[in-house]
Amino acid sequence: MPYISSSIKSLRSVVHLEYEPDTLPPPPSDQWTRFVCISDTHTRTFPVPDGDVLLHSRDLTNTETVADFQKTMEWLFSLPHKVKIIIAGNHDLALHKEWYDGAGHVGKQTSRAAWSYFENSALGRVDPSWLVYSFQQSTLV
Repeated sequence: MPYISSSIKSLRSVVHLEYEPDTLPPPPSDQWTRFVCISDTHTRTFPVPDGDVLLHSRDLTNTETVADFQKTMEWLFSLPHKVKIIIAGNHDLALHKEWYDGAGHVGKQTSRAAWSYFENSALGRVDPSWLVYSFQQSTLV
């Protein structure tokens, strides 16, 4: 069986596919930015490697409740990354206004948390270190 490297390298980037969170591979220089990508955490918490930017994609929660969303956001807030980019997934219906209003949870989605949610919106002046994005998917006929 051929050897598969645990890193993908180019002239300007390195992607580490396997490593231990406690022993991160060193960056090639001080000028590099370390991105840490996680996804589909479904309200679970675990050790996350340190880095400059945290990208969380899809499914912050599994049960679509504000309580689970808030628990996950508190965990993400506690992580040391200077910039955090959050992309909501299909399990994060608590962020979808029409669904949430229809489910009888009117007004609860933002009143209990210190975050801003932008769905298919142009952004004005906001704190760029904390954004939550969601893009609705369309079905082509």
